[in-house]
Amino acid sequence: DAGNPISKNQAKKLRKKAEWEAGREDRKVIRKEKMTARKERKRAARDSAAPPQPETVKAKPQRSVQLPITFLLDCDFDDLMRDNERISLASQITRCYSDNKNSLFRAHLTVCSFGGQLRKRFDTILTHYTGWRGVRFLDEDFILASEMAKGWMLGEGGRKGNGKENETKKTGIGANEQTISAEGIEEAKAATKEPKPNSEDKADSNRETQPQSQQSRKPEIEGGQFKGVFSKYADLADSGKTKLQEEGEVVYLTSDSPHTLTEMKPYSTYIIGGLVDKNREKGICYKRACEAAEKCKAEGRKMEVKTAKLPIGEYLEMSSRKVLATNHVNEIMLKWLECGDWGEAFMRVIPKRKGGKLREEEEKAAQEKEDEDEAEVEDEGLHECNDEVVEDAGESGDHEA
Repeated sequence: DAGNPISKNQAKKLRKKAEWEAGREDRKVIRKEKMTARKERKRAARDSAAPPQPETVKAKPQRSVQLPITFLLDCDFDDLMRDNERISLASQITRCYSDNKNSLFRAHLTVCSFGGQLRKRFDTILTHYTGWRGVRFLDEDFILASEMAKGWMLGEGGRKGNGKENETKKTGIGANEQTISAEGIEEAKAATKEPKPNSEDKADSNRETQPQSQQSRKPEIEGGQFKGVFSKYADLADSGKTKLQEEGEVVYLTSDSPHTLTEMKPYSTYIIGGLVDKNREKGICYKRACEAAEKCKAEGRKMEVKTAKLPIGEYLEMSSRKVLATNHVNEIMLKWLECGDWGEAFMRVIPKRKGGKLREEEEKAAQEKEDEDEAEVEDEGLHECNDEVVEDAGESGDHEA
């Protein structure tokens, strides 16, 4: 059309479109032929296939066993962290929960001093944490939380609200274990004696917190079984078990401690510092634990706060610093509860980028290298002796000639 000319490019596009439309029927025939051929190949494969094998019955995954031990994440470092570090810590706490939930033998996992910007992140972004099972969120410090832990490890308390551990108050406290303003374990025990709420109170509570489906869940398991590495205590008499309960420890894990953790004990609480600071605040966890020990002693508390470091140096050769992330410490201890071997636990958890190698393997490799070097020296000495013998033989021949 001379009145409305089109460009060469437009004309080319129109021509291609017309050709595409013209070949529509041909393409339909080709598709049908391909589909028929595909069906024939599948039919031939079925006919030539071997007879079907009986379906193997998959073994049911072993159910996680609750042990009478507590892992306490101390998060009282909120003001020492930057925003990106709080985000990292929140991710590590999430990983701790997941690892503990899926572990063959799980601990009573507890987050204490839960507040500040860390809590705000959970309440605004990671809101699904209110549905987590098998973890407690407390705003008490680790001293009070450790005293309360005695209750739930013994199965005598530690919950408030008769099984409503997923309750979240309107004030913004996101907690599976409803935050308890207790003065130690006595109030934690007394919490279990609260009367059941009437139907109106329960309805109001559900409207303010979470759906009825979550409120009707069964309460978390308290106490724990003597399984896994704790199986050796299973046959103890009642008096022996009572002694075990009395000997339960409170240990703050820090790489600055002069003491080394050789094994974990039942009815004990192991505290992990919830701090991500790129090693700016060196020694802060050890200092905090020592101050807590002095405070308990001054206040006449029965509880003694000890310190210990994981036995990394005894089992591993590290090419980098021995400070581990919160979730790595948690996972290492879970693996130890499963296998009872620190070396295996370290190798299964510590990232390869840290270059960890078992000392036994390193020593074995060093010994093998030393043996090889000695063998080479002996071979060189033998060759030298042979050369001397040959030279002597040559000289003797000359004299005889």
